[in-house]
Amino acid sequence: MKHRIMNGTEDKLFAILFRSYTSLEKKIQQRISEISQPICTKCTSRCCKEEICRESIESNFLSILIKDQQIRYDPQNGWISPLGCGLSYGRPLVCYEFFCEQIEGSNKFQTSNMQQAVKEFVAIGSKAHGNAHLICVDNLGLISAGKIARINDRIGRLMAKLANAINIEGQGRCFSHSKSR
Repeated sequence: MKHRIMNGTEDKLFAILFRSYTSLEKKIQQRISEISQPICTKCTSRCCKEEICRESIESNFLSILIKDQQIRYDPQNGWISPLGCGLSYGRPLVCYEFFCEQIEGSNKFQTSNMQQAVKEFVAIGSKAHGNAHLICVDNLGLISAGKIARINDRIGRLMAKLANAINIEGQGRCFSHSKSR
């Protein structure tokens, strides 16, 4: 049943999860945009395809995240506009896992260690219920309160790590060194 969560305590846990996941996703997007925007604005090809966007409306979790955004899904273009993706959050995970060769080869991408941050972001929702990723669970009510709490904890740790990485980058060091310092 789409957009149905639960009642009571579990609703509150999911509200916290949605807020924390959204905050983390926005932070990841911001970092990726800082790295990719100079490359993407000069690019003449389009990496994004409607069939990739479709996952966001087929996933119960992602569709809940995007329902309040004032944007319409286009059956031909998905969320893609002339300015890029129109979603502020709730993007399919592949949007974070794929980087073209130009972006991957850029010094800014390599020194940011963004790929590691994205791997951690994607892993946060793994095994939310059985072997299913959070964005693939059709009935969110099946996810235990303990699992929700663990996912929220992982989100918090990655948010702290990203904040620390931004501070360290400002001092001339990169994300990968943030663990040891």
